[in-house]
Amino acid sequence: MKPVRRSNKQMQEWVRFALRDFAKTPYVLQVQLEQSQMGQAAKEPSGEASAHNATTAGDAGLGRARASSGARDTAPHARGTEADWQRPVQAATSTKRAEQAPEVRRGSAESAHMLPPQSGRGTQAANPARKPVDHTQRRVYAVVRQAGFATSVLDEYTWQPTSAEAFRGVIHVVTPEGDFALKQTNLSPGRVTFVKHLMDHARKHGFEAFAPLALTRKGKPYVTRKEHVYYATQWIPGQQANFSSVQQVGQIAHVLARFHEATRGFTSEAYSAQPEFDLVRMIRRRRNELYRILAEAERKRDPDRFDTTLLELAPALRQDADDSLELVQQTSCEAFLKADAKRPGICHLDVIPGNFVYDLEKRIILIDLDLATYAPRVLDLAHLLRRSLQQQYWSAQAAYACFLHYDTVRTITPGEYDLVTALLRFPYRAWRLARTRYQGMRDTFQVDELQAYQSQEPRRQAFLSALADEITRLQS
Repeated sequence: MKPVRRSNKQMQEWVRFALRDFAKTPYVLQVQLEQSQMGQAAKEPSGEASAHNATTAGDAGLGRARASSGARDTAPHARGTEADWQRPVQAATSTKRAEQAPEVRRGSAESAHMLPPQSGRGTQAANPARKPVDHTQRRVYAVVRQAGFATSVLDEYTWQPTSAEAFRGVIHVVTPEGDFALKQTNLSPGRVTFVKHLMDHARKHGFEAFAPLALTRKGKPYVTRKEHVYYATQWIPGQQANFSSVQQVGQIAHVLARFHEATRGFTSEAYSAQPEFDLVRMIRRRRNELYRILAEAERKRDPDRFDTTLLELAPALRQDADDSLELVQQTSCEAFLKADAKRPGICHLDVIPGNFVYDLEKRIILIDLDLATYAPRVLDLAHLLRRSLQQQYWSAQAAYACFLHYDTVRTITPGEYDLVTALLRFPYRAWRLARTRYQGMRDTFQVDELQAYQSQEPRRQAFLSALADEITRLQS
């Protein structure tokens, strides 16, 4: 098939079609209710972000910049007060999959490199090479030590820190040369080097919308201390990207598309990244796991509120999982994946609001490349669509913004549209919540999240039907 290039007129017709039934009074009232809650929402992390943070086993994020965990904006153009822009903000915890993200150990972190002793004659005689430590350095060392980091890591950089602040596993280090985010990670030195090479490749091909890694005195992108690995990135001031803003969602789609194209042909001898092209296997595994969870819920003698809600959704969840697996096995999908794997780009694979910073110049900066690997770009596109659609109550405008801005970089092919449909059809949010809870990580928010998923089901199903019809029309 030839790639499908949509015109603005075609997409606008689809938006009117998809929104035809959504514009009735109940939906208008729903939007008004959501807008009335923005004040409260701005003070708290989003439900999905909280859920994701709670289910994350680690907090190792390459390229973390400051991004406020509570930014909210449903208007097409995000706004912020002067105070908002001046306040540094930090991206939320990485969403590394539980099975791939062992918890980062933060324990004693090399007790040999604790706060240096106060200088004195005895100390100087015992260690004449040690430099006197001033009060500023002591305060910085205290922050680093309290975070469980080895204080000697700072000495590996050329920095002269004037202050430091611990925030969500990151040390914000302020220096005359600029601000940096220092992280302790469970990534290997080879993996960090892989990301450094990836950034160099992307920059060479015109993509610079990321937080670059800082190099040590020896020119390395990481520092090792015993079993721990550390890295630092440039600190990006700004706000966490807002997936409720159609304008920002469009910007994110465009940045992702540019990143995907700029990284095609990238290779690195530092680390062998595992490709993620077997989407049939991925969806089948998730489908089978969902079936096992539902069977376990049905066997419970004393089900709680989560269990009963899950069982109410069970028929629809099974149907969606089956449909998703059937769609991804279509000839068009298999043909595209086979062709794309010959010269793949790099996917981010952790598309959440906290991993995109809306900076002071109103640009979107991509951060946190922990999970980045060779994969079909539809994985990032589908993740962005699903999360933004959830926050915008499955409004077709979010999909229109994603597709339109993404398509300006490289035309979305028919096979990619089919894959996006398959990925959106899978009941990811319900599966993720149930999977986390049935693995023993129980939390009260999970009941509310599952009921929120249940309340959105009619609009989700209506959107998916409209999307499938539109893709069929465009491909005919």
